[in-house]
Amino acid sequence: MKVSELIELLQDRVDSGDIDEDQDIQIVHQELYPLAETIKGIHIPYDEDDDSHHDLDPICYLVADGHPSHGSPYGPREAWEDCATF
Repeated sequence: MKVSELIELLQDRVDSGDIDEDQDIQIVHQELYPLAETIKGIHIPYDEDDDSHHDLDPICYLVADGHPSHGSPYGPREAWEDCATF
């Protein structure tokens, strides 16, 4: 997924009223045993001042930060069937 695609998916959901701009976002992973994680931030694996990164595939990582402090650490099983994709 591209950054622009993620932004568009989120904006479409905000525009439709499904989510609020101030709503928390979590990551759900492991389809057979789904776990939820909070997002700490993003990571770009190179120094922006270093020109040597131009040979690398551009990837932006969402960095997980452990299970939510409130509620269940498990994610919804239906997430894989019901997810909005590009």
